[in-house]
Amino acid sequence: MRGGEDELLKLEHHRLTRERHQAKEREVLGLTADPDLMAQEEEEMMLLRMRQQHEQEMGMGMGMDVDLDALMADAIAQQEAAEVDALVQGLELESGAQAHQFSDDDEDYDGLLLDFIQQQEQEQEQQG
Repeated sequence: MRGGEDELLKLEHHRLTRERHQAKEREVLGLTADPDLMAQEEEEMMLLRMRQQHEQEMGMGMGMDVDLDALMADAIAQQEAAEVDALVQGLELESGAQAHQFSDDDEDYDGLLLDFIQQQEQEQEQQG
């Protein structure tokens, strides 16, 4: 059974590698690449790497079965976590820029107000 799994993984790896090379050749030739197809290929490569890593970690040489559903769930969870992290980072950068913008305005307003108060005091001293 182990030999069959290895053979399937090798065939899948070769297929994915061939498709990736074909996509690169299409790009070189100036043909547009389908973003959905590229995303699917990246996901398949990630799943293949995760399967191989999982096999190494779990000792697949001892005849243990691979839980593909768990691998897919892990891959999706990692992808979603990366997307959430990117969104949070973008929001933090955006809110930081807005906070900086407002604080600059507040500082400018405070400086203008102090200048106005000092001018008023000087005029009162000159009149009084």
